Amino acid sequence: MFDPAWCHLQLVYELLLKFIGSNSLDAKIGKKYFDHSFIVRLLNLLDSEDPRERDSLKTILHRIYGKFMVHRPFIRKAVSNIFYHFVFETQRHNGIAELLEVFGSVISGFALPLKEEHKIFLWRVLIPLHKPKSVGVYLQQLTYCVTQFLEKDPKLAGSIIIGLLRYWPVTNSQKEVMFLSEIEEILEATSMVEFQKCMVPLFRRIAHCINSSHFQVAERALFMWNNDHIISLVAQNRQVIMPIIVPALEQNGQNHWNHAVLNLTANVMKMFSEMDEELFSACLTKCKEDEENQASMEEKRRLKWAKLESAAALQPVTGHTAVLMSATQSKGINRAERSTTTNRCAELASHVFSGRGDLRLPRSSARHSTVVLLLLGSVAGWPRLAFQARRASASEGAAVAGVVATSKRSKCIKPSSRASRLGLAIAITKFLSSLLGASEKEKEPPVPASVMCHILVLVAALSKLGLTVCFFWSLMIVVTLRTGKVQGTIGAMLTGMSISSVLSMYMVYIGIGYVLATN
Repeated sequence: MFDPAWCHLQLVYELLLKFIGSNSLDAKIGKKYFDHSFIVRLLNLLDSEDPRERDSLKTILHRIYGKFMVHRPFIRKAVSNIFYHFVFETQRHNGIAELLEVFGSVISGFALPLKEEHKIFLWRVLIPLHKPKSVGVYLQQLTYCVTQFLEKDPKLAGSIIIGLLRYWPVTNSQKEVMFLSEIEEILEATSMVEFQKCMVPLFRRIAHCINSSHFQVAERALFMWNNDHIISLVAQNRQVIMPIIVPALEQNGQNHWNHAVLNLTANVMKMFSEMDEELFSACLTKCKEDEENQASMEEKRRLKWAKLESAAALQPVTGHTAVLMSATQSKGINRAERSTTTNRCAELASHVFSGRGDLRLPRSSARHSTVVLLLLGSVAGWPRLAFQARRASASEGAAVAGVVATSKRSKCIKPSSRASRLGLAIAITKFLSSLLGASEKEKEPPVPASVMCHILVLVAALSKLGLTVCFFWSLMIVVTLRTGKVQGTIGAMLTGMSISSVLSMYMVYIGIGYVLATN
């Protein structure tokens, strides 16, 4: 948009420009009038929509920067603030390209070695300027500033490339093409040492661009292999780069829809084959193995979903109910399967603590490792627990211990007051009583003793009671629940006592332990 008053403004700007550039102007006297407030107002005018006005202001700003050396730090700081405001707040400013053009000439005049202040300007100002959507408006000037820094200090190449990868566009294909062009220009000025610092994340991103369904992105990524300097860098590091790029090229050759991209892909693959045929063949073989493994994993995933669908068909899910399935049958878990079961129980525990719903375990897949999960669910205050387990193996004690350890590490339960700790102990004891009562009534095998031990240890940990009390009653319940026979001195103490009596005594000792622990 052109300002209709430009014919009048032009005279003012030309007069000001000639005044600043005059040899008769003494910088020591002029700095009193071209002060900080004048510079700030001048910079604010650069947001004008008239390109003619911005061009005049750009020239005036450059003359002020060169004439009054005392104001240079302030000008750099003020311009940096404009960039910050543009990148992180408004993302709207008309004079970004002009400001970058001024700073391009300023950067070229930096003395060597570069000051830390100038490097901070690169990392905190110039690199984040790649973030806005309108980067295409000023990308040419921005790239020039970045390359000027590289000419001053080539060791900055690695950090610049990593910074660009941090702001790499994901959904804007045109912006991605511009980034690829800038990356190529930066790589031309990059040494081998700096290239090796960033080549792995860089070529992972390039491989992703090669597989892009947007043909312009894929073409621009493949065109990079027309650059002799880049080919030289790749050839010297082919042991690292080829395993990253070849799978992307192979996938492109099989699946891409654009003929131009297919031709470029074939050319790059031919170049890699000529570069190192043995390594290229090994990469292709690895690609085929990975494809077979991926197909196998997808088939397993499909079978798991089919099993889940059949379980859901037999027992419909309503409300906030989670159907949890076991990959094993109702037989006990062997030593090799315990780690898998522990991981699965940890996942179930995370579900228990995340939610507001019921935990329903199918009859065919419920195991005693889930007793702890139900226990924790009852403590979490769930409205209903549908526990339908009937049989399981005591060999799942290791899995239960894994769940207990996981729940303790995650610190999901944090009873803070004495009343809450006591209520927690009572709730857990009631839940154990209901489990054991169901076992007696239905004449089913009781809860395995190893599971009970882990539950009691969990009670001690959560309620902060004495471990000695819980360990003592763990031994007594183990003796009672193992065979129901009298075994040793401790067993003789329990002769004729029912499980409910044992639990009553257990609650009494819990209370005693609580009093001892809190006083």
